[in-house]
Amino acid sequence: MSGSCVEIVSPQVIAQHVAEVEEERADETRSNARRQRARYSTRISVGAGIGGVTLVGGDGKAGVFVAELGLRKQLTTQFGLRAQMTGALGLRYETDESGNSRRLTLYEVEGSVSPYFGPFGRFYVGPAVLVGYRWYSDAFVEWFAPTTKIQDQILREGGFRLGILAGNEEQFDISALFTSSFGKDTPQRGFVTLAYEFR
Repeated sequence: MSGSCVEIVSPQVIAQHVAEVEEERADETRSNARRQRARYSTRISVGAGIGGVTLVGGDGKAGVFVAELGLRKQLTTQFGLRAQMTGALGLRYETDESGNSRRLTLYEVEGSVSPYFGPFGRFYVGPAVLVGYRWYSDAFVEWFAPTTKIQDQILREGGFRLGILAGNEEQFDISALFTSSFGKDTPQRGFVTLAYEFR
């Protein structure tokens, strides 16, 4: 003779389970609503990053450190606009045949406007237009382009940016920016930044 055990679930247990499920759904709805409100808020960002600068053809390369202050606004569900002020310091250390080391430096200050498409989920991409000023140490010019003697210059560059928004309210912006003026004697750049956005 075999027996079986039947679990009897009381109406109170069922009601409690239904209430818990409904509360979880309500929490998710509230979280999504907060994220949507936050997405359309005007964001002020502060960030820093690293990257590199190179001459077309790859004859010279140097590391770059950047700091940025930005403003971002989501205009529609799949389109936004961001503006930034960026300062950059390019560094390279060279050692000559005698073993003497020297520091080569490049400085940049620029403003940029970047319309972007997205976020698609959390990813976005878009073009960038940059205007600013770039200047160099004499040693950097001598090493970077000895035949062309590049000079301090006003930047007028184009490029593209891609990134991802992270955090519960998308308050972290991780982005990569690549720029070029498309001149053979002008350094090209690329860097990655991590920014925190206030609203």
